Amino acid sequence: MSRRFQFSIRFLLLVTVGIAAGTAAVRAEPSAKSALAVECLTVAFATVAIVGVKETCGKLRTFWIGTAIVLGPLAIYAVQKSIFPLACVLKTTEHIGTFDGHNYVWPLWCLAPANGVLAVFIQWLFSPNKDSG
Repeated sequence: MSRRFQFSIRFLLLVTVGIAAGTAAVRAEPSAKSALAVECLTVAFATVAIVGVKETCGKLRTFWIGTAIVLGPLAIYAVQKSIFPLACVLKTTEHIGTFDGHNYVWPLWCLAPANGVLAVFIQWLFSPNKDSG
């Protein structure tokens, strides 16, 4: 059985690093390197959500499931989309055009936790008296 979630300094530090890295990647000037950073962070956030599903229980597990539902397909798309920026970075040449990866990712990064909260609310509607696990 999974253990109950507890806040810790380590968890708060990891959340702060994730938010800072995401903000820096999205606010960076459009380039192959920044596009690749955004795609890698998307895959990392999806991995965190999937591990959160495995390692938690109850309503927190429901939150992570709702978050993973948004981030899972986004990570698959990010891996597909990162092939061209990766080729540009490895060749150390920049593409003449711009990389528009910043436009679609950050709203979905914000939507993922909101979907997790919605999943917890829907779980509460279906079973308000018990904590599923």
